[in-house]
Amino acid sequence: MKVENVTDKYHCQFLCLHERRCSSVNFKIKKDDNRLHRCKLFTSAANGNILPCKEYDFYENIIACASPMGMENRKINDSQITASSTYVRQDAKPIHGPWYGRLNRKADQQGIGGWAAGRKTDGEYIQVDLGVTNVITMVSTQGRSSCSCFQWVTSYSLAYSDDGTSWKPYEGDCTKIFPGNTDKNTVVTNKLEIPIKARYIRLIVKGFNGHPTMRMELYGCMELSP
Repeated sequence: MKVENVTDKYHCQFLCLHERRCSSVNFKIKKDDNRLHRCKLFTSAANGNILPCKEYDFYENIIACASPMGMENRKINDSQITASSTYVRQDAKPIHGPWYGRLNRKADQQGIGGWAAGRKTDGEYIQVDLGVTNVITMVSTQGRSSCSCFQWVTSYSLAYSDDGTSWKPYEGDCTKIFPGNTDKNTVVTNKLEIPIKARYIRLIVKGFNGHPTMRMELYGCMELSP
């Protein structure tokens, strides 16, 4: 048995997923004096000592919570993908909309190979509405798929929301900055040490090469129940 301090049950389950041989957990419902929950990781659900008491929730047969949420396979509809702004051509026609920001999307004949922000500035974002609350454990990004443009996001932060109105930065007051891309097509994946439980997710540009342009995918699972 291994004991860890965690922020919530999803953090506890996530640790089990990444702990070799872990098959079940006990999650203490009430916080300890350090304002964290106790998480017990077990290697076998057959051990009689791991049955929970009233203070604990018990989870077994923990499965990988790292499935694609639907950007690349289009399970997420175009209408669920929005952005702070979108690049507009000289003829005032908006192109490079956020729905083009799907991982591994190839550039079309117009060279549209990803979401492109309307402004060359940090703080632009692409936003995904997952429809219902999900647990997010990983994020993957790419730059713009085009033979002639060298555009990508070099760093980004995350924010999440339950209602699309009130937003929280990932990791609270000390916003975490994730490394982004260094070329157009290489997929860069960042694992979230503390999973996000939310319906809405934003990837916020903190640095870019050429122009804020992105293709992306979210990974996770539906909420797990004891």
